[in-house]
Amino acid sequence: MTSSKPILLLLALGACAGDDPAAECLARFRQAIAQRDSKAARACVTSASRRFVAKLPDTKGTAPLEVVRRRQPYASRVELDVRDPHPDAQFSEGTFVVVREDGHWRIDLVETAGANLLETTLPGPSKPRFVPMPLTTAQRRAALKSRARRRIPAPR
Repeated sequence: MTSSKPILLLLALGACAGDDPAAECLARFRQAIAQRDSKAARACVTSASRRFVAKLPDTKGTAPLEVVRRRQPYASRVELDVRDPHPDAQFSEGTFVVVREDGHWRIDLVETAGANLLETTLPGPSKPRFVPMPLTTAQRRAALKSRARRRIPAPR
């Protein structure tokens, strides 16, 4: 089973702008979240991510994150690896996915969550088990009706 790193760490962004439009988008997003400016934050994320903006925690007073690596696998996608310099951070590293949408760089929160998945081992059986269960009378009747409609002969 997998669980995703919370976006909490990733929202503790600092001013990581410069000439990189993806990093500038990230800095604007961090500022909007810190100021609880929902409209500005929604403008910084993709259309598929906008419904999650209201659920994001406040980042006011958090230390800025350092952008340690920038990857651009496609012309319309940038992956920014960030690090939280705070020693007590729950997760010290993560990745933000920034994509081009409607001619603007925007953060894709869904892809960002996917890029930060952690695989964890949970207690219990590691393989799924198939446990056969008898059909109910209603299930048997439904199967027979379906068979009759398709004109499949009953097994002998």
